[in-house]
Amino acid sequence: MEPAQTAGEHSLILVVDDNEDAADSLAQWLRRSGHHVEVAYSGLTALACVRSFQPDVVVCDLGLPEITGYDVARAVRRDSARAIRLVALSGYARPDEVSRCIECGFDAHIAKPAAPADVERMLRV
Repeated sequence: MEPAQTAGEHSLILVVDDNEDAADSLAQWLRRSGHHVEVAYSGLTALACVRSFQPDVVVCDLGLPEITGYDVARAVRRDSARAIRLVALSGYARPDEVSRCIECGFDAHIAKPAAPADVERMLRV
């Protein structure tokens, strides 16, 4: 597995959330922080974006149309030749849901609502 660029100053980030306002707001904040950001509003679109955009980091909601964020994480881990950092950003934040995130391949979990600074911090861990 080829390592992705270290998440940091100018990472390539894919934000995935079916709440378009939330996704676009987070993407805008991350862009102002110097990152190159793409947005997907569904799980299947997210997988297509991972293949074409090749992000360093994917920040992904869990409750998505078509396929869940859990499914996105499993597919990225199975199909990507790069070490992509996966961060779940979701209202599903009970301990069992956080554990399931890690089991499915996420590197970290952030509970919604999250401050953009919390997301930025998880990009660098």
